[in-house]
Amino acid sequence: MNSNLTNQVLEFKKTGKGYPALNKNISMLAYTYPRKRLCYSPDIASTFFLHFYPKIPYLISRFNYQGISFESFLLKTIRLQCRTIAKWTQKKEQKTKIIFNPSLQIYKCYHTDTEPEKKDPPCIHIDHILKRKKITKKAMIRRILYLLLKECNSVAEDKIKAFSNYSGYDEIWLKTSIEHMKALTWHRNRKLTALIYKKNHALTSLTEKELYKNTEHTPHNQTHANRIVKLHRRLKRVSEKLSNKSIQPSNSEIAAFLGIPKGSVDSGLYYIRNHFKKNA
Repeated sequence: MNSNLTNQVLEFKKTGKGYPALNKNISMLAYTYPRKRLCYSPDIASTFFLHFYPKIPYLISRFNYQGISFESFLLKTIRLQCRTIAKWTQKKEQKTKIIFNPSLQIYKCYHTDTEPEKKDPPCIHIDHILKRKKITKKAMIRRILYLLLKECNSVAEDKIKAFSNYSGYDEIWLKTSIEHMKALTWHRNRKLTALIYKKNHALTSLTEKELYKNTEHTPHNQTHANRIVKLHRRLKRVSEKLSNKSIQPSNSEIAAFLGIPKGSVDSGLYYIRNHFKKNA
């Protein structure tokens, strides 16, 4: 332990000098203490240090000498933070073991797709269309354009260029149109990401509570049973929201952007999908 650490802190707060040496001494103590005194593993100690290091300037500014040394103040803070980090790491490891436990196989139920599951049959992807022979009918090309805008979140830049050569549409206009469609769906992507996180969290928590209920026999089992019921409801509610959620632009938005009736987009997408399904 650095016996002169308190003097270094007081000197720095008085003159504003000597911060590099002070920061180094505090960092060494924060890095070595969890391993030497608390017998933490190197992984947990490193995780703690990464979490603790940005807080050093705040601890220095907060310290006021009132008979208690900075060393005592620092070690008390380190012990509290270590317990918090250890609990967080342990909880994270437990959830990881639950997720990837072969006997439970809940990782197969995890929702990782960027596009929600659809009740309707999946549409023909634009990549499949561009691999086919060139189509010269203007009506068919317009229908492919509707599909391109519909699938704006999954169309790569090389596909846009290929469609420009394929259809005769200006490449810059196509890119601008697709970016406009993506901007319309940006907030839906954020909501979808939040729903996926909620579903996965509810699934993990539910499995964890059910395992605890089956392995532990305590007076608090009824509390866990009530918690399991609530988690089942939450999982069902979030799953229903995910099944109805779409990040694709609506047909109305595509029609408004192109300045055409919504019915033209509806019928165009219907015919283009049916055409390529029949000729698949």
